[in-house]
This record gives sequence, structure tokens and C-alpha cells, in this order.
Amino acid sequence: MELRQAQRNKAKIKMALAGPAGSGKTKSSLFIAYGLCGDWNKVAIIDTENNSADLYAHLGLIRY
Repeated sequence: MELRQAQRNKAKIKMALAGPAGSGKTKSSLFIAYGLCGDWNKVAIIDTENNSADLYAHLGLIRY
């Protein structure tokens, strides 16, 4: 057995958000994305619900 110092490595996030309609999944996803990168210019959204992401345009520059 070998003892070694723990090191933090970059890891990809595997995440799923689930909830009923109107529970805040899209808004939460946008805030999580912004929190991870800290720049609205790096946040993009794939909108499959008839442009419902436009409701969050006031948050910052969101591209889709």
C-alpha cells in the first residue's frame, strides 16, 4: 500500500435537474452555469420549449 498526498484534479460535472413545470429548473441551470464559469458570455442554452428561455434574458447575455 502506498500513501500519497491527495490532489484535486479537473473533473467534468454530471448533473441532472428534475422537477415539475414552473419549479425553476431553467433558472437554476442558468445560475449554476454562471456560477461555474463566472461570465455570461460563456453561458449558452438549448431551448426546446418554444423560446421559454427568453424569460431570463434580464439575467445577462444568454446565447442560444
